[in-house]
Amino acid sequence: MIHHSGQRVYFSDTDAGGIVYHSNYIVFAEHARSDMMRDLGYTSSACMRAGFAFVIRHVSVDFLAPARLDDDLDIRTRIVACRNASLTFEQTIFRGEELLARVMVKAACVNKDFKPIRFPEAFRARFAPYIETPENPISAP
Repeated sequence: MIHHSGQRVYFSDTDAGGIVYHSNYIVFAEHARSDMMRDLGYTSSACMRAGFAFVIRHVSVDFLAPARLDDDLDIRTRIVACRNASLTFEQTIFRGEELLARVMVKAACVNKDFKPIRFPEAFRARFAPYIETPENPISAP
């Protein structure tokens, strides 16, 4: 299953030429991951109250084409790896059917002392449809 999140490009997202500034692709991806979690019933504050949080361990971005002022973007998120205490997300940013960027994010699950911990089973069960496995192949967006 692939999660979709919409994002409009505002003036504040762009450089003087009306092109999205490179670091904002990471912001768009963060918003989309937060939307995905919220849609599945896990807000950041609820996770913290439950004793766990996510920290970003690694981000890489392949820029393929520029997004521009007033574009309507579709950020597609899927989980390509799930370990005991980390998730790897592939997020693709589209304008219509044109792929603009691919963002890979590795997030670790930590406790309030920032020590790695296993994902709670309820969390893993809720996210299962988005986790790519041999039994649950998810086609690339």
